Amino acid sequence: MFILVLLLGLTFPGLQAQEAIPASGGNVTGSGGTVSYSIGQVFYLMNSGATGSVLQGVQQPHEIFGKEDTTGCFIIDAFVYLEGALIVAGGTNYGSEMRTDLNIIGILPGQSYADPIMGTINYTPAGQPYNIAPWNYTGTEGTLFDSGGNPANGKAGYPSSVVDWVLVSLRDKADATAITLCKAAALLHNDGHIEFVGGGFSCCELDPENKYYLVVEHRNHLIIMSDALPVVGGKIICDFRTQQSYIDPIWGPDFFAGQKPVTLGRYAMYAGNGDQIMDSASDTDITSDDRTWWESFNGKPGKYLSGDYDLNADCTMDDRSVWEKNNGNFTSVPRN
Repeated sequence: MFILVLLLGLTFPGLQAQEAIPASGGNVTGSGGTVSYSIGQVFYLMNSGATGSVLQGVQQPHEIFGKEDTTGCFIIDAFVYLEGALIVAGGTNYGSEMRTDLNIIGILPGQSYADPIMGTINYTPAGQPYNIAPWNYTGTEGTLFDSGGNPANGKAGYPSSVVDWVLVSLRDKADATAITLCKAAALLHNDGHIEFVGGGFSCCELDPENKYYLVVEHRNHLIIMSDALPVVGGKIICDFRTQQSYIDPIWGPDFFAGQKPVTLGRYAMYAGNGDQIMDSASDTDITSDDRTWWESFNGKPGKYLSGDYDLNADCTMDDRSVWEKNNGNFTSVPRN
């Protein structure tokens, strides 16, 4: 009883108790003894000796700083018109939406149809169309759409609004020193929106604080590129339909072509660039070589041909007329 009263009457002015649960800790044993330590709470006493010092306390402070992970996969939200498909059937004016003749007839890659006159099956080999020169893009997006040559499945799963395939990429600069950061073949719909299939546009591990240049290519239209675009909320947004594409600022529009103004406030990619391999400039200009290119396909209906400049599944004088109107235009956007 006396001992209990004595203990209750004692005071400990130097005593400090632990106020938090240790985040981590352990015991260290050496020739001179054992020390228990913990991490997380501030020390209150330092003991020094001939061989060193120790900060004594309930827990030691330990702060961890990390950089927020701001990398991720960008979403591309883009729209574009192809002049050839925007031309009203049988005329020279432009419609409010692009035609889907290639899809209706069934000659997009992977589609098939029965020729009612010849009685034969026309099958366009499956696969996106940019696996040849000058693009040499090996993406497998097109394998998702394949009728296998069976007209009963002739549409091969394409949405009815699909016009054709385009090739989309991101660059870090506007000039010839630019690096292509990512690339994908995509479906172009009649309202101009670009749809990425087969996993989307895999453009990851890029700095969202930077700006990027969006490039759109087509197998018989002139290549275009955007001005520098910011990343907003994980998205890169570009509507080529309502704004002019990139034109070299030094030479300007009097020398280089961007897109073709088709109606008030609307733009489309220039049609008529069928030859993109004959020489080093073929992919960035529309010249007499593109007329020669068209001539090699003229008179061949119902085929998926790069000489079909108005994208109506038929190579005729109408395609030559499209080329004539655009002959002599060339772009400052380099092939990358």
